[in-house]
Amino acid sequence: MMVRIEKDKGKQLPLVSVFNYSNIKKLAKLIEEDNSDSEFSPLVAIKASGNRPPVYLIHGDSLNVVNFNGIAKHIHPEQPVYGLQPKGLDGKAEALDTIEAIASYYLEAILEQNQTGPYAIVGYSFGGYVAIEMINQLKQMGKPVLMLGMFDTNVLNAENNLSLHKKIFKKIMRQFPKFLWLIRSFAEDPKKAFDYQVESFNGRIRSWMDKGTKHVNPGMESYYFLMDKINKRHDRALFKYHLKPYQGKVVLFKAMERPYFVDDFEFLGWTQYEEGGVEVHDIPGDHQTMFFEPNCKVLAGEMDKALFNAIK
Repeated sequence: MMVRIEKDKGKQLPLVSVFNYSNIKKLAKLIEEDNSDSEFSPLVAIKASGNRPPVYLIHGDSLNVVNFNGIAKHIHPEQPVYGLQPKGLDGKAEALDTIEAIASYYLEAILEQNQTGPYAIVGYSFGGYVAIEMINQLKQMGKPVLMLGMFDTNVLNAENNLSLHKKIFKKIMRQFPKFLWLIRSFAEDPKKAFDYQVESFNGRIRSWMDKGTKHVNPGMESYYFLMDKINKRHDRALFKYHLKPYQGKVVLFKAMERPYFVDDFEFLGWTQYEEGGVEVHDIPGDHQTMFFEPNCKVLAGEMDKALFNAIK
């Protein structure tokens, strides 16, 4: 919808407009107004009402918080839900390129809205690495931490502190179990396995050729390429980041369907980086569809349990 508005009206609106301008009349007024000087905020109130400590959700590579709407719809009525969106998503500023800076930027917005805490932060995919850095920075400030959660974040993508020798050894050792998994996935669901491999291959080719991640029509490129530009800076940020052990419990909301191979299907590698245990909640769906109906209802219920246990 936002891409069509951009094509037909020549105006690029942030995806979070669907929260703040939630009907056609309000959205039409937004399109007609000159909002070029409007201030961009990383903090988005997905569900502001409720008397429980709020939970803050960090985006994945999609960079927006719209996919968290299903969680807010099904979560406990007294649970406020906020999302964080990256600097540069309005097209007016450069995206940040270190995990530490991204975490600090988000915390500045959170602390302005909620100075006392306690703080519950859950990151999706890439957002999981930002979430753990945010929690570490909060602890350095002496702020109370309620919960650190991950939506299907795999530790492997952040193991940049390993030596070249260890990286090569680990890559070689994972090829045989990866090959066995690939054979099993084709045997169980050949169409799904084939479609994923083709999509993954095409994505890599487009990335190498610097063509962006999406096939888009003429006049509809700018939104997608803005996302690609930010994601490239975030990729550099992750490559430079050294993940340190976390002194506390990690709550992992893990997708039950896995169209790609991971080294640790049970804990996604987090047992090596935590000192308080990993609490796993299995969620139906894959890395993306865990946020879709009806899976998001289960996800919201499991988040309720984890947050309630953390509050007790």
